[in-house]
Amino acid sequence: MQYSPETRRLTKQRGRMSFQAMAWAAKRPCKNPINKLVLLMLANYADENNETWPSYSHLANLCECSERTAMRAVKALEEDGALTIEQRFSEGGKQTSNRFVLHVSRGDKNDRVGVTKTTPNTVRDIHIDNSLRGDKNSTPNDSQKYCQDFEDWWTMYPRNDGSKKKAYELWQRVTKKEIDVKTLNLATFKFMKASIGKDKKFLPHATTWLNQGRWETVDQAKAITTNRNSLAG
Repeated sequence: MQYSPETRRLTKQRGRMSFQAMAWAAKRPCKNPINKLVLLMLANYADENNETWPSYSHLANLCECSERTAMRAVKALEEDGALTIEQRFSEGGKQTSNRFVLHVSRGDKNDRVGVTKTTPNTVRDIHIDNSLRGDKNSTPNDSQKYCQDFEDWWTMYPRNDGSKKKAYELWQRVTKKEIDVKTLNLATFKFMKASIGKDKKFLPHATTWLNQGRWETVDQAKAITTNRNSLAG
């Protein structure tokens, strides 16, 4: 099946907006891991208006928790100002799944963790890393502006207290030669989800994660954890 250029453009735009919503959700304080996971799942389905409308039962299945737990988490997120719950009704007056409007903001204090001190909401120049072509004098400096795809990835990665410049160089290398941006983002999201509740000092720096190609072991690590849980009964 062939899609029109407009359909492909809208699909790409929605995927980008969803990832930006997830990056915001990843850095927003949620007080406990289940609230964080619920917010991430909502963000994963958000459209370009930061709206999503999964049923509570579907949300519970995604988060592997009870429906009541999912409802409590959503209510707590609303009280905390992370989202607004809007009821929806069919033409016959029957209530359907709620609409959840995420209060995504790329410039608030919760969204600046690990981000350089550049002015929020500015258009960033895409940096062409000539050092990859052998030009040693063009290595990025600390004041440079990074491309938006990297900024989104950096915000999503669960530990970014290391060198952002080095991480950018590695990110450029792997996305050019080893893995496409979309697949890397998906693996990073899975890693971030698995890292919820863990002490960040035990997580690898972004540079280590990229340099060692650890995106390849994300699903493998999840499988090992599941097997261990099964053996433990």
